[in-house]
Amino acid sequence: MIEVIKVIDFTDVFVRMKEILYIKVFNCSREDKAELFQIAETFQAKVIDYGKDSLLLEFVQTATKNDAVVKLIKEEFHRIEVVHGGSVGIESISMMER
Repeated sequence: MIEVIKVIDFTDVFVRMKEILYIKVFNCSREDKAELFQIAETFQAKVIDYGKDSLLLEFVQTATKNDAVVKLIKEEFHRIEVVHGGSVGIESISMMER
């Protein structure tokens, strides 16, 4: 069990938030892999593992951007596995949007 040290309410403050997302795509052709590498580059993701016919992508974006990339990949590829980590955040130094 992990001990909770501090809880902060970010409701009324500007914060920096990110969420980790893993997408594993199965049954990939060479063309599919090329498209996935391009998607990774566009969304500043990493290809962290690949096999003969599969690819594993890692995204660290806002939850909204991660949701958009999941939707995009689901439309193009039929057999995928998706794992979302929870969002983490820290109060911003400057007044930027979430």
